[in-house]
Amino acid sequence: MNDASGFHVSLAGNDAWSGLLPEPDAAHSDGPLRTLEAAQAAVRRQKAAMKEPAEIRIWVHGGTYELTQPWLFTAQDSGFPRAAAALAQTWPVVWAAFPGEAPVISGGRRIASPWRQETVNGRKAWVTEIPEVAAGRWTFRQLWVNGRRRHRPRLPKTGVWQVDRALDACYAGGHAETIRGGACRFGFKAGELRADWRNLRDIELLFFGWWVAPRVWLSAVDEAGRIAWFDRNTMLRLAWEEGSGVDYRVENVFEAFTDPGEWYLDRPTGKLCYRPMPGEEMASAEVVAPRLETLLRLDGAANLRFEGLTFAHSEWRQPGHFADSSQASSDVPGAVVLHHADNCGFRNCRVLHTGSYGVELDRSTIETTLERCELRDLGAGGVRIWHGCRRNVVSDCEIADGGHFSPAGVGVLIGKSTGNRIEHNHIHDFFYSGISAGWNWGYGESDGYGNLIEWNHIHGLGKGLLSDMGGIYLLGHAAGTRLRFNHVHDITCRRYGGWCIYTDEGSSDVLIESNLCYNANEHLFHQHYGRNNQVRNNIFAYGGDAVLAYSKQEPHLGLAFESNILLSRGTPILRGVGPDRWTPRQAAFHRNLYWCETGPVTFRRGGSAIYASQPFPNGFQAEAGRYAALGDVPAVTRKPGEADWKRARILTRFVTSSGAAEARPGACELRFLRQGGALHIRGAFKRPPQRESVGGGLWDREHFELFLKPFANRPGMAQLGLASDGETAVIWHACEAPAGFAMRAEAVTTADGWQAALLLPLDAIAAAAGGDGPPAWRFLAGFGMLPEAGDWAGWQAQGHDPEGVVADPLFVDPGKGDFRLRPGSPVLALGFVPFDPTAAGVRKA
Repeated sequence: MNDASGFHVSLAGNDAWSGLLPEPDAAHSDGPLRTLEAAQAAVRRQKAAMKEPAEIRIWVHGGTYELTQPWLFTAQDSGFPRAAAALAQTWPVVWAAFPGEAPVISGGRRIASPWRQETVNGRKAWVTEIPEVAAGRWTFRQLWVNGRRRHRPRLPKTGVWQVDRALDACYAGGHAETIRGGACRFGFKAGELRADWRNLRDIELLFFGWWVAPRVWLSAVDEAGRIAWFDRNTMLRLAWEEGSGVDYRVENVFEAFTDPGEWYLDRPTGKLCYRPMPGEEMASAEVVAPRLETLLRLDGAANLRFEGLTFAHSEWRQPGHFADSSQASSDVPGAVVLHHADNCGFRNCRVLHTGSYGVELDRSTIETTLERCELRDLGAGGVRIWHGCRRNVVSDCEIADGGHFSPAGVGVLIGKSTGNRIEHNHIHDFFYSGISAGWNWGYGESDGYGNLIEWNHIHGLGKGLLSDMGGIYLLGHAAGTRLRFNHVHDITCRRYGGWCIYTDEGSSDVLIESNLCYNANEHLFHQHYGRNNQVRNNIFAYGGDAVLAYSKQEPHLGLAFESNILLSRGTPILRGVGPDRWTPRQAAFHRNLYWCETGPVTFRRGGSAIYASQPFPNGFQAEAGRYAALGDVPAVTRKPGEADWKRARILTRFVTSSGAAEARPGACELRFLRQGGALHIRGAFKRPPQRESVGGGLWDREHFELFLKPFANRPGMAQLGLASDGETAVIWHACEAPAGFAMRAEAVTTADGWQAALLLPLDAIAAAAGGDGPPAWRFLAGFGMLPEAGDWAGWQAQGHDPEGVVADPLFVDPGKGDFRLRPGSPVLALGFVPFDPTAAGVRKA
């Protein structure tokens, strides 16, 4: 067989035919093969008969090939290896879509049972029975109708609820206890869960907020005590801190089956119910449910190519007692799996509609390429290149719309894997990180070195659901790893850790060069701790808390910033500046340009505040006489039926210049009243037993801050502060101050502390944030000392950036994402080399 010859597979074929014809002959005596397995057998026979190596091509014709088991390739199915005389030459076996046709390799099954219309929960629905489900031989948790993912009924219908009581949670160990502080029960608010729900043990709870999203099944509900029990441990504490529960959602609730696009599978009876979307017709709808966890598996195979094929419809069967992996859904498998594979490739392929990761490379898979592929509608992440893999390439792919089942999935997740190239991809719409590489905490030896992450367009991550994420997230010693020419923007965390580039624990010897990063609701660049990371020629613009942050600064050089543009819109350039933080020994700055669009460039001193995030309160039950010192300033009246004060447990924090802090539970109390378009807040704060001496003086001012965020899907928010001496401050994040904005505030001293009162115009803040529709108010309250804002002269006086300048970089239109430099930009004199961030992403074919 020469290079131009090939086999054909078609749904119109017959496995008794030769497979050498693209369609049946006139006599119907020969033609294409019918099944993929028959084509594999034909290839093996052909290889055995060949005297010289050559490429073998199998043409797969259009249609949907429903698998009954994973499509498996082993060493017997490999192409011909490299010859000693021509080390670069291989002769692959190529499985390709026939020109102009779109074959689909499906792990699902079309629901062919006859549908009928019935009334379910008072509304019309399509209904059918699936005998295999009733017999216990099949179940599924995903469904696609006409190629679109449909969801099981959930509560609440939009947004999330919050854990009311994190029962059995341990807080003694602080943040570290989140890993060891899981639970098998929690306390819920009245009316959220019910004991009489149908098929109670089929109902799932999904908890959000940290860096993972544990998924558990209900086992029992005590409505009187408002306690729910699970079938497994969540593995993570169900509270940010004592009294502040994480978010959660309830899935697969029959009683909530009310809205178009929802479906419900009653496992005991095998009855499937679907409420159609407008325009969907029973007679023509394609309804597909998944049967297989893995669609394609390469185990020990080499020199294989797949071109133009679509792999679709996979399920993930969560193991017993497994709630979620430690981070990034690392234990969730792929729909396409490569184990010990060598020199395999996918070009112009699609991986769609999965219950897990799209593609998984594992167990020493080397030199595999994903090129110009599309991975979309993913249950978890896109591509996982795991421990021991080497020199793999993911290029010019679109990897999007993930985390539907495991929200902590990553666009491209690289473990202890070396020499991989992730370049020119468009990665967007995940609830966690875009690209994550390393998987080695601390300074120990790591196999995750020499990875190249270049020219990727990464955006639309987090969506306010999870925390501790980055557009690009690194872990561990990574000598030779380079992050260059990436375009990263619009990262929104739930509580903390919304960063464009994040060098986490032990990240070292990394080059971060010529990246454009903007619009993160915390920082554009954040280093936890590490050594000798070079950060040069980047554009960092519009951080929600600060432009740069460095958490754990050690007595060695962790960062070197050179010829970067650091642009602020009212927030400080750096967070946590102090006598022993951000010193030239820890972070070296040279020839950087600093600019703030709304005022002077500042550098925030002190440590960070503790934050508590929860839905906008509409509470009840005033406590008479609590705020006698304030009386009725400012005055407020309550209309009949309106919400009264609500108690909110808050932590205060007293911060030294080095960032050390003492959190004192119960040291303050806030109460809220929503009154039409205004919010009335009163606070009582107890004075600490003693003040900390800093630099020969005393901190003599306390303050509280409130971050008001009207819209969940827009970054705009107002940061409001009131100090114990009555000084106020308002900072606008990602929005403009409304005309005539007025905040009424007063602070008074009491015998054991101080009290505060504010009256805030909510409608004006919502208008400034510019969202569409009614506000979905959320507040973030942070408490501590009023941080001192150091200025540019003070920054340089500490020995920082003697060649740096404060100047307008002269971008074309940064507010609209156009960061091209206009002629005469002062940054050019600092050695900045202009680059074209629009070139990031998938290249044109």
